[in-house]
Amino acid sequence: MSDDCFQDKTKPSHTVTLSSGDRFHVMSLISQQADSLLEIVNILGDNGPSFKCTGMYDEAASLVNMVDSTQFSTNPKKSVSFTMNLKGASYYLSLSDGDVVAKALKDVSKLTDRERFVRLIHGPFSMFESVAHRDCFLGSYQDGSLHLINVDDKLFPDPRTLFLMHLKLINRPPK
Repeated sequence: MSDDCFQDKTKPSHTVTLSSGDRFHVMSLISQQADSLLEIVNILGDNGPSFKCTGMYDEAASLVNMVDSTQFSTNPKKSVSFTMNLKGASYYLSLSDGDVVAKALKDVSKLTDRERFVRLIHGPFSMFESVAHRDCFLGSYQDGSLHLINVDDKLFPDPRTLFLMHLKLINRPPK
Protein backbone atom coordinates (compact mmCIF):
# COMPACT_ATOMS: atom_id res chain seq x y z
CA MET A 1 0.00 0.00 0.00
CA SER A 2 1.34 3.42 -0.87
CA ASP A 3 2.07 6.13 1.66
CA ASP A 4 -0.51 8.30 -0.15
CA CYS A 5 -3.21 6.40 1.74
CA PHE A 6 -2.09 8.00 4.98
CA GLN A 7 -2.15 11.61 3.77
CA ASP A 8 -5.25 13.73 4.43
CA LYS A 9 -6.83 14.94 1.21
CA THR A 10 -10.07 16.87 0.96
CA LYS A 11 -12.40 16.25 -1.96
CA PRO A 12 -16.21 16.42 -2.08
CA SER A 13 -18.10 13.15 -2.43
CA HIS A 14 -21.66 11.89 -2.59
CA THR A 15 -22.67 9.38 0.05
CA VAL A 16 -25.57 7.01 0.47
CA THR A 17 -26.31 5.08 3.63
CA LEU A 18 -27.89 1.66 3.85
CA SER A 19 -30.58 0.39 6.16
CA SER A 20 -29.00 -1.21 9.19
CA GLY A 21 -29.22 -4.96 9.06
CA ASP A 22 -29.49 -5.25 5.26
CA ARG A 23 -27.75 -8.35 3.95
CA PHE A 24 -25.98 -8.24 0.62
CA HIS A 25 -23.84 -10.18 -1.73
CA VAL A 26 -20.85 -7.91 -2.41
CA MET A 27 -18.99 -8.89 -5.56
CA SER A 28 -15.60 -7.70 -6.81
CA LEU A 29 -15.25 -6.92 -10.50
CA ILE A 30 -11.58 -7.93 -10.55
CA SER A 31 -11.49 -11.29 -8.78
CA GLN A 32 -11.57 -14.49 -10.79
CA GLN A 33 -14.77 -15.16 -12.73
CA ALA A 34 -17.55 -17.02 -10.84
CA ASP A 35 -15.82 -16.81 -7.46
CA SER A 36 -15.66 -13.15 -6.52
CA LEU A 37 -18.10 -12.67 -3.62
CA LEU A 38 -16.83 -11.12 -0.41
CA GLU A 39 -16.63 -13.87 2.20
CA ILE A 40 -14.90 -14.70 5.44
CA VAL A 41 -12.66 -17.76 5.39
CA ASN A 42 -10.42 -19.57 7.84
CA ILE A 43 -7.69 -21.31 5.87
CA LEU A 44 -5.40 -23.67 7.74
CA GLY A 45 -2.01 -22.04 8.14
CA ASP A 46 -3.40 -18.48 8.04
CA ASN A 47 -3.37 -16.23 11.08
CA GLY A 48 -7.07 -16.79 11.73
CA PRO A 49 -10.15 -15.75 9.77
CA SER A 50 -9.79 -13.29 6.91
CA PHE A 51 -12.00 -11.52 4.40
CA LYS A 52 -11.49 -12.38 0.72
CA CYS A 53 -13.38 -12.02 -2.56
CA THR A 54 -13.40 -15.73 -3.43
CA GLY A 55 -16.97 -16.86 -2.65
CA MET A 56 -19.30 -18.55 -5.12
CA TYR A 57 -22.49 -16.64 -5.96
CA ASP A 58 -24.92 -19.30 -4.72
CA GLU A 59 -23.47 -19.46 -1.23
CA ALA A 60 -25.76 -18.08 1.47
CA ALA A 61 -22.67 -17.90 3.68
CA SER A 62 -21.38 -15.08 1.50
CA LEU A 63 -24.01 -12.66 2.75
CA VAL A 64 -22.54 -9.49 4.20
CA ASN A 65 -24.38 -7.62 6.94
CA MET A 66 -24.11 -3.87 6.54
CA VAL A 67 -24.27 -2.04 9.85
CA ASP A 68 -24.85 1.72 10.02
CA SER A 69 -21.82 2.65 12.13
CA THR A 70 -22.28 6.43 12.08
CA GLN A 71 -23.54 6.50 15.66
CA PHE A 72 -20.42 4.80 17.06
CA SER A 73 -17.98 7.60 16.33
CA THR A 74 -17.39 11.23 17.11
CA ASN A 75 -16.86 11.64 13.35
CA PRO A 76 -20.33 12.57 11.97
CA LYS A 77 -19.59 11.16 8.49
CA LYS A 78 -22.25 8.62 7.43
CA SER A 79 -20.61 5.22 7.38
CA VAL A 80 -21.19 1.49 7.22
CA SER A 81 -19.33 -1.47 8.64
CA PHE A 82 -19.15 -4.98 7.22
CA THR A 83 -19.84 -7.99 9.40
CA MET A 84 -19.96 -11.69 8.56
CA ASN A 85 -20.40 -14.85 10.59
CA LEU A 86 -18.01 -17.79 10.69
CA LYS A 87 -18.77 -20.82 12.87
CA GLY A 88 -21.17 -18.86 15.07
CA ALA A 89 -18.85 -15.89 15.67
CA SER A 90 -19.26 -12.41 14.16
CA TYR A 91 -16.31 -10.64 12.57
CA TYR A 92 -15.95 -7.08 11.34
CA LEU A 93 -13.84 -6.09 8.38
CA SER A 94 -11.12 -3.94 9.93
CA LEU A 95 -7.76 -2.36 9.15
CA SER A 96 -4.52 -3.11 10.93
CA ASP A 97 -1.35 -1.33 9.79
CA GLY A 98 -2.94 -0.77 6.38
CA ASP A 99 -3.95 -4.43 5.95
CA VAL A 100 -7.55 -5.67 5.76
CA VAL A 101 -8.26 -8.09 8.62
CA ALA A 102 -11.18 -9.89 10.25
CA LYS A 103 -11.70 -8.62 13.80
CA ALA A 104 -13.98 -10.32 16.31
CA LEU A 105 -16.09 -7.69 18.07
CA LYS A 106 -18.58 -8.60 20.73
CA ASP A 107 -19.69 -5.02 21.45
CA VAL A 108 -20.75 -3.00 18.39
CA SER A 109 -20.27 0.24 20.35
CA LYS A 110 -16.50 -0.48 20.29
CA LEU A 111 -16.28 0.11 16.52
CA THR A 112 -13.47 2.47 15.56
CA ASP A 113 -12.74 4.34 12.33
CA ARG A 114 -10.72 1.27 11.25
CA GLU A 115 -14.03 -0.63 10.87
CA ARG A 116 -15.94 2.23 9.20
CA PHE A 117 -16.34 2.91 5.48
CA VAL A 118 -18.20 5.59 3.55
CA ARG A 119 -20.19 4.10 0.68
CA LEU A 120 -19.91 6.07 -2.55
CA ILE A 121 -22.01 5.38 -5.64
CA HIS A 122 -20.24 5.24 -9.00
CA GLY A 123 -22.82 4.37 -11.66
CA PRO A 124 -24.14 0.88 -10.83
CA PHE A 125 -21.16 0.20 -8.54
CA SER A 126 -20.34 0.88 -4.91
CA MET A 127 -17.03 2.08 -3.55
CA PHE A 128 -16.07 1.96 0.12
CA GLU A 129 -13.76 4.73 1.34
CA SER A 130 -11.95 4.13 4.60
CA VAL A 131 -12.90 6.61 7.34
CA ALA A 132 -9.47 6.07 8.91
CA HIS A 133 -7.53 6.74 5.66
CA ARG A 134 -8.99 9.42 3.33
CA ASP A 135 -8.93 8.64 -0.42
CA CYS A 136 -8.12 4.99 0.29
CA PHE A 137 -10.77 2.52 -0.75
CA LEU A 138 -11.44 -1.12 -0.10
CA GLY A 139 -10.28 -2.99 -3.17
CA SER A 140 -9.77 -6.53 -4.38
CA TYR A 141 -6.88 -8.01 -6.31
CA GLN A 142 -7.36 -10.75 -8.88
CA ASP A 143 -6.47 -13.44 -6.31
CA GLY A 144 -9.37 -12.22 -4.13
CA SER A 145 -7.22 -10.61 -1.45
CA LEU A 146 -8.49 -7.29 -0.05
CA HIS A 147 -6.38 -4.16 0.33
CA LEU A 148 -6.69 -0.42 0.70
CA ILE A 149 -6.13 1.22 -2.67
CA ASN A 150 -5.40 4.92 -3.16
CA VAL A 151 -7.89 6.64 -5.50
CA ASP A 152 -6.83 10.13 -6.57
CA ASP A 153 -9.72 10.71 -8.98
CA LYS A 154 -13.14 9.48 -7.86
CA LEU A 155 -14.63 10.21 -11.30
CA PHE A 156 -12.25 7.64 -12.84
CA PRO A 157 -11.56 5.22 -9.99
CA ASP A 158 -9.30 2.20 -10.00
CA PRO A 159 -11.54 -0.73 -11.12
CA ARG A 160 -10.22 -2.81 -8.21
CA THR A 161 -12.26 -0.56 -5.90
CA LEU A 162 -15.60 -1.14 -7.65
CA PHE A 163 -18.08 -3.62 -6.20
CA LEU A 164 -21.53 -4.78 -7.24
CA MET A 165 -24.06 -5.17 -4.45
CA HIS A 166 -27.02 -7.50 -4.62
CA LEU A 167 -29.66 -7.49 -1.90
CA LYS A 168 -30.22 -11.18 -1.21
CA LEU A 169 -33.85 -12.03 -0.66
CA ILE A 170 -33.80 -14.90 1.82
CA ASN A 171 -36.76 -16.35 3.68
CA ARG A 172 -39.18 -13.95 2.05
CA PRO A 173 -42.78 -15.21 2.03
CA PRO A 174 -44.05 -16.31 -1.40
CA LYS A 175 -46.44 -13.96 -3.20
